[in-house]
Amino acid sequence: MAVYHNILYTPTPCGISFSVYIWTNNQTIVMPILQYEPLDYLSNVDNEATDEELKLVKDLISQELKSAKKLHPKVDQKFPPIPSIIQSSLEEIDSLQDKITFTFNGISESRYQEAKTDDQLDTLVSYTEMHHRSLELLQENTRNLYLINNSQLESIQEGLNQTIARKRKLVDRINNSRKRQQVDFRPLNKHLNNSWKESIKSSVDYGVECARIELASLDS
Repeated sequence: MAVYHNILYTPTPCGISFSVYIWTNNQTIVMPILQYEPLDYLSNVDNEATDEELKLVKDLISQELKSAKKLHPKVDQKFPPIPSIIQSSLEEIDSLQDKITFTFNGISESRYQEAKTDDQLDTLVSYTEMHHRSLELLQENTRNLYLINNSQLESIQEGLNQTIARKRKLVDRINNSRKRQQVDFRPLNKHLNNSWKESIKSSVDYGVECARIELASLDS
């Protein structure tokens, strides 16, 4: 009686599932061993993902998206549909825009005609003086407003630069702390990985031996 065995690594959303396949002359026995849930990626301990691993992840994501027939329920909450009243109003506006025709009659000559009375002349002079005064005030106020806005923008920019510098120092401090912890954890991680692999091998050998004994008892 021939007995063969192999280990199947099955990627899952939570990690990798390990199963032992045992082939005999007449049947196949599947023995699930364990479900491995990896920790988060450690940049200073873990190796960079290879192109084959990235391609495998992309393929798994594509397969999962193919089975999704509808959008996520929160999409409708974040982007509710346009009410029917507004939609009908927009459609009505679009239809009216196609029907509107613009006519240009040119420049009106009435404002450039000679004034006929003294009152009209006085009105024009007063309007011209007020308009000139308004332009002078506008020019002066615009200059002052520019200086005020420029000062406010400089103050805001200085505050943002200080905030950015403070957060950059905080990020550097956190990264250095994480790097130090990961470097200290590296020997322990190596030891745990070796122990884990040895445990897997022992479990596989134990499962194969149990299956061999069970099959031998059935044949006898």
